[in-house]
Amino acid sequence: MGPKSTVEAPWSMSSDHISVGCFVTQYPYPGQFRGDNEYFCSGAERVARNLSEAVNGERFDVSAVTSSSAQRYETMDQNGVTVYRSPSFHTINTTELAPTLLIDRLSERFDIVHAHNSTPPGVMAAVCYAAVHDVPLVITHHGGENYETHGGLGRRVGLYFYTQYLIDTMFARADVVVSPSEGYTEESRALSTYDGDLRTIPNGIDMDPYDDGVSRAEAKCRLGFEPSDTVLLYLGSHHPRKGVNVLLDSFVELVGRRPDEDLRLVLAGSGQETDDLRRTATGSGVGDLVRFPGFVPETDKPLYMTAADLFVLPPVTAAAEVYPLVILEAAAGGTPVVASDFPTLRSVVEPNDIGRLVEACDSGALARTIEALVDDPAELEVLSANARRFAEAHRWSRIAEEYAALYEELL
Repeated sequence: MGPKSTVEAPWSMSSDHISVGCFVTQYPYPGQFRGDNEYFCSGAERVARNLSEAVNGERFDVSAVTSSSAQRYETMDQNGVTVYRSPSFHTINTTELAPTLLIDRLSERFDIVHAHNSTPPGVMAAVCYAAVHDVPLVITHHGGENYETHGGLGRRVGLYFYTQYLIDTMFARADVVVSPSEGYTEESRALSTYDGDLRTIPNGIDMDPYDDGVSRAEAKCRLGFEPSDTVLLYLGSHHPRKGVNVLLDSFVELVGRRPDEDLRLVLAGSGQETDDLRRTATGSGVGDLVRFPGFVPETDKPLYMTAADLFVLPPVTAAAEVYPLVILEAAAGGTPVVASDFPTLRSVVEPNDIGRLVEACDSGALARTIEALVDDPAELEVLSANARRFAEAHRWSRIAEEYAALYEELL
């Protein structure tokens, strides 16, 4: 672990104002999640944005250092956060490569550096800045350490070096490394072997869009369902590791056992398996009961989460989920969760009693678990109330307080 900084920065820090540099490879543009966007941002990037905006205020002045969507420099104000974007010259998979990100903001004045790590360029720039200016470095680890063999040779070589060596090197230079959950610390090779100052601070949720007073029955009607329909929801990527096919198989089994009930399945999102999922639904005779709404804008998520009776998250590998924001979003809508039993998900679902866990890849067990909950409205009510309390405890304002306390401790 890098020693806690004791040398004052080359500028004088105001006693009542702390400058925070948020370093992340990609930082969402305004309107990023209203539709498909070639500049890729997922959960880690949303966390970086939401936390930056929540921390920014009277005590802290937060700036984001990130990449641009093109070969140009950009500086913009996003909800009070100054965002510095370095030009991107190439994209590998979904990662923007902005080489000058490493040096472009060395002249900026940050009292503390906070890197959000899911892909290397942003956190590497943070490590460089902290080393040059001898300021405290916090790294929140959002995953991305699993070596995947798809893609070209250059991508595979770079990813192998990053996952097997570079992450550990960067962690060693941090004053504090943050994990979003104890379950992920257990699953992560880099976190479980890290011997420095490791903290657990969860992700947060903006509750305001969920506090509009819309009932579940009303939300169902707005989406074209009947209030009496039992709506099962999945929202995310249609990637093989996400297990959406397992959920669809369980739904087919469930409908076969309960043909006279109004069961509905919503598979929101898209990906390489979408066409196969459509064909499977049609070929299995449930095509009329399964909806594929495609990409759901961030502004529409509260309606979907509120309308659903159950949110199902069935990944087939622990690497598919770190601390899913969709669980917080479902909880904010008062919707219980059925999820695969991995430590990353277990540490969120089980202690808060917001749903049930099932063995991964077992469509039969998933169908039985869903059926048991559907048959027990009283239990669903308890889980729903627990889910809302869980979400309330994770408002971004509360999570921001934990990070603010950490920043002040390091200074």
